[in-house]
Amino acid sequence: ITCGDGQTGAPAHPQHIILPVVIFNELTKRRLMGDLSCRIVPYVEVTSLGVTTFTLCALSIDRFHAVTSVQTRPQQVESCQSILAKLSVIWVGSLVLAAPELLMWRLEQEVSPRTGLPVDSCSQQPSVTLPETLYSLVLTYHQARMWWTFGCFFCLPLLFTGACQLLTRHVTDENAKSKKQRRERQLTRTVVALASIYAVCSLPENVWNFVLAYAGVEVDMATKALLALIGQFLLFVRAAATPVLLLCICRSLGQAFMDCCSETNDSMNYGKILKKLYNFNTLDSNDYNSKVNLI
Repeated sequence: ITCGDGQTGAPAHPQHIILPVVIFNELTKRRLMGDLSCRIVPYVEVTSLGVTTFTLCALSIDRFHAVTSVQTRPQQVESCQSILAKLSVIWVGSLVLAAPELLMWRLEQEVSPRTGLPVDSCSQQPSVTLPETLYSLVLTYHQARMWWTFGCFFCLPLLFTGACQLLTRHVTDENAKSKKQRRERQLTRTVVALASIYAVCSLPENVWNFVLAYAGVEVDMATKALLALIGQFLLFVRAAATPVLLLCICRSLGQAFMDCCSETNDSMNYGKILKKLYNFNTLDSNDYNSKVNLI
């Protein structure tokens, strides 16, 4: 996150945090934190999907506003507090929407017939000890989970990105090829690239979920565990590829990153780095806001 006053920060992606736990579970066939592990891992996964979904939607709206709006006077640079407020809405909304995952999973233990050792597994079975109203809500979520995940966390960001891209295409094509318009097109391509890598990494899991649900294909528990592990690694690949993609597509961002890595002069502060990154003296504040929001 880069804020208008020159402060910078980078929140850790939640998928990076739970991947070691998932690997430990697969190697030992035991749950590191018992029943809590069965609840936390899916909760963090769905939260990660929600954060990515709403961030892509917000970026698409920002791109649409930046391309189509006509500014009669320079707009002030968006403050760090305003950007953090938007991020807070995205994160809080994602955490709330993922809350049913905490009540839907539970730990099951059985003895392996081959090794004779206990094996832990997680199953989607809402606890019958929940209050009746809450149990009914969790059960409804469980029955609609596949379609909810597909519609909200897969179709929604792609529709937002595609619609904003189509609506702004004629605007960018009709305008003159100025330096500002080239920057706007570059930022739009970056958002499209982020949505594309999200779609590529999310599509396989949605496909096999529908195949297992409606094609009548019977698979054993080992195959289901393998598919779940593949889905975990695809989420990790998406999380790891996003910053690399940004550095490769946004030349100014990549150049600034290289300058920061090679900088040995301690007197160079964040303000100078931002000035080098955005060419602040030659950009209007609306374009600066767009780059700030994107990063």
